[in-house]
Amino acid sequence: MDSLIIAQTEDSPAVTLDTTTNHFIISGESRPENTGKFYAPIIDWLIKFENILYYQKNESNDKFALAFTFKLDYFNSTSSKYILDIILIL
Repeated sequence: MDSLIIAQTEDSPAVTLDTTTNHFIISGESRPENTGKFYAPIIDWLIKFENILYYQKNESNDKFALAFTFKLDYFNSTSSKYILDIILIL
C-alpha cells in the first residue's frame, strides 16, 4: 500500500502515513474550513491499511510495530472528533 502524504497549509496539518517505516505523523495546526473533507481521505486510508494488516495477521503470526505521532500545536473541537476516530481505528 502506498504511503499517504498531505502537505501542511495555514489551516490544516501535515500528514505523513509512511508504510515503509510504519511511522505515521500528523503535525501542525488543525482548523480546516471543512474538517470532514480534510480528514475523510485519512480515515479511509487508515481503514484500508487496517484491513490489510488484519488479512496479513491471519496469514502469519508475526508481530507488527506501528508508531503514530500527533504533534498538533492547535486543533479545534471539530478536529478533535476526527482525531478520536483515528485513534479508535488504531
